[in-house]
Amino acid sequence: MASFRGILVLIGICLLLAGCVRQFSDERYIIVEQYTKGTYEQIQEIKDQKKVKKISDLLHGIHWIDRTVDMERSADYQFYSQFTDPNIEPKIVLYKLWIHSDKSVELTLAHQYAALDKTESKEVIKIITEKN
Repeated sequence: MASFRGILVLIGICLLLAGCVRQFSDERYIIVEQYTKGTYEQIQEIKDQKKVKKISDLLHGIHWIDRTVDMERSADYQFYSQFTDPNIEPKIVLYKLWIHSDKSVELTLAHQYAALDKTESKEVIKIITEKN
């Protein structure tokens, strides 16, 4: 009888612990803000996970230079990602993006700088500027 009671207690503890475990989603979305009239205004949230992954992969593959740069004008866009799960506290990493007349792109991230090649520039412009 004591072993049966022990098994019931063990099952009860397992069920209690299973109920306390929370599943967190690591899915993210990207918030894009455009510089207009002296301020940044949110223009879209990119929630398509294929696009989020593409931007994330691109940003991780870029050759960043450790350098603080002073640009001639404010960035055309700035963007950052957030978790879709509101229970995960975000660590905001702000990317600033300049698009030049020749469609080349420059990015800054805190104290880092990157000039994208033509292919990377085209991909970033397409995802960041297209409306969902």
